[in-house]
Amino acid sequence: FARSGRWYERFSSSSERFAIDTRPAGCRIAVRDEGELAGCAVLYDLANHPEILAAVRAYLGVEPVISSMSLWWSFAFETASRDAELFHRDVDDWKFVKAFFYLTDVGQLDGPHTYVPGSFRSNKLLRIRRYQDQEITDVFGENSPRSFEGKAGTFFLEDTFGFHKGGRPVANDRLLFQVQYSAQYIPGSPYPKPEQRARFPQYSNLLNRYYVS
Repeated sequence: FARSGRWYERFSSSSERFAIDTRPAGCRIAVRDEGELAGCAVLYDLANHPEILAAVRAYLGVEPVISSMSLWWSFAFETASRDAELFHRDVDDWKFVKAFFYLTDVGQLDGPHTYVPGSFRSNKLLRIRRYQDQEITDVFGENSPRSFEGKAGTFFLEDTFGFHKGGRPVANDRLLFQVQYSAQYIPGSPYPKPEQRARFPQYSNLLNRYYVS
């Protein structure tokens, strides 16, 4: 699935869709067209995993909804980090949590995700912008950021109001699937046209209501 379909370049003003093997020169991050994610049962299985949902319910304190799903390739480049490869906070909603799934092996040189534990509770550095590593360690400590390495299939849940960044791969391309869970509809999320209920009858209509009709 991740080698087929239509993709677009993240952080580009172009709306052009392309096949992954014919991506534009210099494309660092290719995102799968959201409308095509709705038809992949494997991704729904991950997003609806019972143990993950139990943890999400416990954290949010309500019955969640899937408010966004994204699948993207980060390609190995020997260039400076930029955009979401720099530390930042997400402000998608008042309270939300995201699941990240590594679909390729991710080692130290493959762009591991990095998080600052406890920073989601902090009232420091509240301006919403990109932060350099030194700015983060000056406030939270030199050993505060934690990087997540793992084999394909590794996943973790995270409150991304806390400081985090996606690593910049320099050795191998990284494939990552992300699911955002929240308590409500989030304006601006790229909701696709929902799939028909008859196609995915096993999934909760409440949890998946913006993806399965």
